[in-house]
Amino acid sequence: MAETFKHYQTALTTSNTTIYTCPSATTAIIFMAQAANKDITQSSSITCVVSDASAGTTRYIARDIVMPSRTSVNILGGKLVLEATDSLSANSASNSTIDLILSVLEIS
Repeated sequence: MAETFKHYQTALTTSNTTIYTCPSATTAIIFMAQAANKDITQSSSITCVVSDASAGTTRYIARDIVMPSRTSVNILGGKLVLEATDSLSANSASNSTIDLILSVLEIS
């Protein structure tokens, strides 16, 4: 079994965007999903969902969490396990004010 640590980062927009999709024949563990509101005056909110490809479901892990300006939050309360082709998506109430960084361990 190969284990590979990876990170993914993006500036969120108002459109729901897939940040990470677990590759086929792989299990992924997301250790951290750190969101930061980089705007110096404006608050914004973040919504994050996980799609379970095998079950055909999408569930919220964070919905409309208000982030004051210059704050950060780890939106995961613990580790998140994703199976092959499961994905994590997110959006923000305003464009390019919130950055999101994921720390992921892929096991294949």
